[in-house]
Order: sequence, then structure tokens, then C-alpha cells
Amino acid sequence: MDYQFERNEIDEPLATFSAGHEAIGHFLSAELKTDLEKCQGLLDIIAKLEKKQLFTHQYMGRNFQLRLSDSGAEIKGLALAYDVDDPLPEGTELYDQEQEAECGLYDFKMLLLDWVAYLEELPK
Repeated sequence: MDYQFERNEIDEPLATFSAGHEAIGHFLSAELKTDLEKCQGLLDIIAKLEKKQLFTHQYMGRNFQLRLSDSGAEIKGLALAYDVDDPLPEGTELYDQEQEAECGLYDFKMLLLDWVAYLEELPK
């Protein structure tokens, strides 16, 4: 999983991830933004998962849901909460590649630490 941190056109921090992991970048950029307290809270949860003090944790954001377990992190866009029983018009295909991503817990921890370090380097 490759990623980079930069600034968008209105000078906000932006996380860009390689194909298949785009949702992680959207989660960092849209849900955590520059909130170091939220980031630290998630790092604390990860530490508890690693020590087997927790088995799972769910973070519900405005646009994304994060599920953490001792084995990994799963991010899913809330826009995907469509009712699959509702028929779609013929020929309609749903594209959700940028709305779902998974990675190992260690990888998620490392990228979250990188995000925090990036945010701390930004001019105040």
C-alpha cells in the first residue's frame, strides 16, 4: 500500500493512497482531518487491541466507518449503506472501489503515526 500526504487546492491536508486503498486516504482526510486528539484516541485503541485488552472497536464518522480488530482495520464508506434488496435500473453498476479498504492493524498503526507526524510538521 503506497500513500503520500500533501495539501489540496484549499490548503487542507490530503492523504492519497494507491488503488484498492483509496478509502483509507478518504478516511484520514475527511474524518480525522487535523484532529490530533482523534488520531491519538485511535492509537490508544490500537494499543489496547495489541495487548488483547480489546477485541474489536468501531468508529463511526460522518462519511466512513472504521472497524478495528487485533488482525486489521476495515474502512467502509457510509454511502454504501444502500439497500441491496431494492432493484437497480437495468445496466446500473455500483462502483465502490474507493469506498472500502482493509489493511493489517500494524500497517494501519504505522500510517496513522505517519499522518500524525505529517500534521505536526504543518505550519500553525
